[in-house]
Amino acid sequence: MIETSKKNDFRFFILGLLLLMPVVFEFANVITSDASSNFTLVTYVIILVYAIIKNRYFQLTDLILLLAIYAMFAFNYLLFEDSRTYLKSTEMIIIYVFYIPICVFIIRHIDDWTGFTRKLFPMAAIAIALGGIIVFFCDYSILSYMEFSYALLPFLAVHYIYWRSKEKFQLASLVLLILGVIEIFAFGARGPILFLIVLMALYEILRVDLASDKKILLFIGTGILVAVIAVFIQIIIEWLETLPIFKNSYFLWNIQQGNLLQHSTRNIITANCLDRISKMGMEISGLFGDRQYCGSIYPHNIVFEILMTYGWFFGVVVLAGLVVLMIKSLSISKNRVAASFVITTLFLRFFISGSYIIEGKFWIFLFALFSLIHVPRDIDGENE
Repeated sequence: MIETSKKNDFRFFILGLLLLMPVVFEFANVITSDASSNFTLVTYVIILVYAIIKNRYFQLTDLILLLAIYAMFAFNYLLFEDSRTYLKSTEMIIIYVFYIPICVFIIRHIDDWTGFTRKLFPMAAIAIALGGIIVFFCDYSILSYMEFSYALLPFLAVHYIYWRSKEKFQLASLVLLILGVIEIFAFGARGPILFLIVLMALYEILRVDLASDKKILLFIGTGILVAVIAVFIQIIIEWLETLPIFKNSYFLWNIQQGNLLQHSTRNIITANCLDRISKMGMEISGLFGDRQYCGSIYPHNIVFEILMTYGWFFGVVVLAGLVVLMIKSLSISKNRVAASFVITTLFLRFFISGSYIIEGKFWIFLFALFSLIHVPRDIDGENE
């Protein structure tokens, strides 16, 4: 039992590293003004070698699953010529060599999500600390406001759940949560803020240690707070804009422009995708086949991307499979909080930004779900 626990802790350590790496890379970019690709490559290699050596034990089913995934990419390469350039890109090579093997051999085998925030707390603290250094002490104009904000999102969720739990160092998590929210506001991405709010709401709804009447009071209080903020939003924005840290906040700029929930470029992309879907019949474009209908960029919506990639029949099957996996993970009572964490922080973004196939977080999400639905059901209770 002790050995099993150690293996599970190691798997969570690797999970934490995978989530932390984007933050570390962005930190290196700011500190050095332009971190070399060699640093990124060496980091990937070190983590991969460490994970393989430390894990040691591999199952035959893991190897079969890995080969099946590679076969899918290989068939796509052979059948769809337009996909070949994308399939040979640096981003995809990192997915093949790094993310998929680690997710198959390690993340898929996390067998107990109990206390997952406690296990991820050290990485979450490091992430917020690095973000604080960037925001308060560095020129972060070279960073992608969106990617860095999404990189911080899982760690903000960890701190929120940890703070609301009965673990030690709750105050530390509250402080780090507030600092992390300030960091995201400074960068200005809207999506991570939305998904953090969704995570908070789901957590409060799903938690079993809080009576229903207290939940109702909590949501009423939250509603009143939101209403007050809405009434005084202009005053609040004007005050925030006087603070140097928020002078370049894309979030505040969009509020001022009345574009908080709008994005003209994505509206055009959506129109192109809908036009393609309405005319494609039973045609299958293959991986990355959607790009030619979106001005050589991705659709910014995983539903559109999957339908345009796999066609109506296989696309619907893939989407239905994802929905079933998510519902099944949420149906296991002791894993509902963990499933909510995985879905909201690693997956929901693909409905408004990002391309799932080239994102390490998507593969982490997918295999984390596999681990969640295969955890024994003999223990019932909240899995925070």
